Amino acid sequence: AAPEHADDRDVFVIQVYGAKEWTIYPTIPTPLPYPNEQVGKGGLAVPDTVRHGGAALQHTLRPGHVLYMPRGYVHCARSLPNAPSFHVTVAVATHDWTIAGLVTEQTERILKSVLEYRKAILPAVVSTRTLQEELDRAFETLQKDVTAETIQKSLQQRIQVHNDRAWRTREPLLSSNAQLQEGESRGTKRRWDQISSDTSSSSEMSRFVGGEAARTITLDSTVRLSTDEEKQYAKTIAVSHDPQYRAGLQVRECIADNVLEILQRIRTCPGQRFRVANLRDLATVQENNSGDADHDGNPYLCDLGLVCFAKQCVTLGALAVGKEING
Repeated sequence: AAPEHADDRDVFVIQVYGAKEWTIYPTIPTPLPYPNEQVGKGGLAVPDTVRHGGAALQHTLRPGHVLYMPRGYVHCARSLPNAPSFHVTVAVATHDWTIAGLVTEQTERILKSVLEYRKAILPAVVSTRTLQEELDRAFETLQKDVTAETIQKSLQQRIQVHNDRAWRTREPLLSSNAQLQEGESRGTKRRWDQISSDTSSSSEMSRFVGGEAARTITLDSTVRLSTDEEKQYAKTIAVSHDPQYRAGLQVRECIADNVLEILQRIRTCPGQRFRVANLRDLATVQENNSGDADHDGNPYLCDLGLVCFAKQCVTLGALAVGKEING
């Protein structure tokens, strides 16, 4: 699942589904690494001395378990044989919050803004005395402009950039949840039900496509091919939340072929309903090593994968929940 490597940031691993065995080594090849110092990535090999020291921790995470991985520790993970597993990684970009990094960035920005410091130095022409004078002036400038206040401001700006990026994704979800609660308590319509000019039709569609409908999906739910009107409604909702919206199904590579085949088969059966738990039956039956039909199919096409696939398709408007609106 994850070969041996070290990260340039602190990481929290949250096991969501199945199980995964983690191994962490005590030997740190580069303390508190920066992006270009991450062993096991970018062609930078993990030193043999790391493995020779043995493991500091070997533990199997199960749903609900959380593992903290400090910056720089070499680790690896593997799923249990023939068992699907899914974990969520929460990364804290601590390599971006260091004195060395912040001072280096400000130093480069300040000195590059001075035309004199952009000029080439010719060793055969410039004396060490002249060069020292230039360095003294540069250090005076830096001492004046690189202060605790400027460092703190730069750090706050970096954190704000991360927060803004996350907020653009989360705000529509939070707004939807807040308005859903308000609608339940007051009987008011949700914001996405007011986008269409046909309010009653829009409110009806929200039961079948879009984020509100996707939240109702379980293994026992049924899905069907969406209508053109439902596709347009789901797109309108998505664009209203994010003007940069680009439709696209996101799935794990190991089940990509299966879910695309499932979606294609549903498209050939407009109006027919399919139980989410049975969607794997639409994937091509595979053969096992003995040449017999393997009715278990892809072991990674698990119940969680089917529910997530159905939720995404309903959110995007490719599929709809249950029966036809007028059916």
